[in-house]
Amino acid sequence: MACESVCKLSVLMNDWVVDGPLELEAEHGLSFYVETPQSKFLFDCGHTGAAWRNAEKMGLDLSAVEFVALSHSHYDHAGGFPSLLEYVKPKVLYTGKNFWQEKFSYNKDKGEYVYKGCGFTKEDVADWGIEQFECDDTLTVRLDNYAMLLTGFSLRYDFETIPEKFVRGEGKVPDSFDDEICLLLKEGTGWAMVVGCAHRGILNMVAEVKERTGKDVVRVVGGIHLVGVGDERIRQTFKELKAMGVQYFNLCHCSTDKCHQSGDWPVDLEAFAGGSTIQVETGGYMKAAIIHLGPVGMSQDIESFRELFVTYGERMGDTAVSVV
Repeated sequence: MACESVCKLSVLMNDWVVDGPLELEAEHGLSFYVETPQSKFLFDCGHTGAAWRNAEKMGLDLSAVEFVALSHSHYDHAGGFPSLLEYVKPKVLYTGKNFWQEKFSYNKDKGEYVYKGCGFTKEDVADWGIEQFECDDTLTVRLDNYAMLLTGFSLRYDFETIPEKFVRGEGKVPDSFDDEICLLLKEGTGWAMVVGCAHRGILNMVAEVKERTGKDVVRVVGGIHLVGVGDERIRQTFKELKAMGVQYFNLCHCSTDKCHQSGDWPVDLEAFAGGSTIQVETGGYMKAAIIHLGPVGMSQDIESFRELFVTYGERMGDTAVSVV
C-alpha cells in the first residue's frame, strides 16, 4: 500500500515563538503536534492550554488527535492536558511509570518546596473516560508503523547528573525521573528522537535507544536541559552525541540559551520556536511494526491480542497489522 513517507512535527508551545501575523502565545513549556502517515497525536501539552489556541491559529485540527504521550509529569509538559478536553477527548494517555508521584523543586532562597507536578490525578483521567497506558522499561510501545515510545534509560554517563533541587513524593526523595519517555520517529535507517527535557541525560537516552533498537539516533528534537551547566559539559555532550551518530539537532525549551553562549554550539544545530515545523523523511515503514491499538500498542504474542483485534477492528481500517 503506497503512502506518504514524511512525519511532521509542529511546535504548539515553546518558551519563545516565531514572529508573524498569527500572534502565537509563548510560555515556559513544550508541546508537539505530531503527524505520521497513519496517526495524529500530541507529545507533551505545555502548561496552561495556550498550546491549543496556538494550534487553532496554525490551522491544526485538534479534533483529529487520537492519543497523547507525556514525556514526564512536570507542569510545563503535562499541565495543559486537562484543558485539551475542551477540544478533543483522546482515547489513550501514555505515561511512564511513577508518573503520578507528585513533583517538587526546592527553592533555596525561600527554604521551601515548590509544587512542579502536572496538576491532575490518575483518578481524574479515569473519571474523564480516558485510558491510561503506563510504558514499561522492558518494552517498546509502537504507536503506528512510524512512531514508538521508549522508557527505562540506564544511567551511563557520570557527568549527566540530575539537579538536587528536583524531588518527588511525600518523602521529598531525589527525583530519578524514571517516568521519562521519549518519542522515536523513523528517519531513514535510524531515529529522530523527540524529548521533553531529557532529565535522565540526553546521552543516557540516546545510548539506550541505540542499544535496545540496534539503530542510531540521527536527530535529537526538543529540550535537553543544559540550563545552568558549564561549558565543559556542553562540549562533552555534543562530542559524545556526534560520536553516537547524531547528525541533526533541533533544540528548544530548556537548552538553547546556554548552548548559544558556548563555543561548542554545533554549526548544524537549529534552535526553533513555537509555530515552527519539522519534516522527517521516514524512508518507509518500520519492519514488523504494529499499529496503535489503544492501551496495547506494544510487541507481544498475537494470540494474547486476538480479542482486542476484533474490539479495535473498526479503528484499523484497511491498514495491515503485524505483531513482533
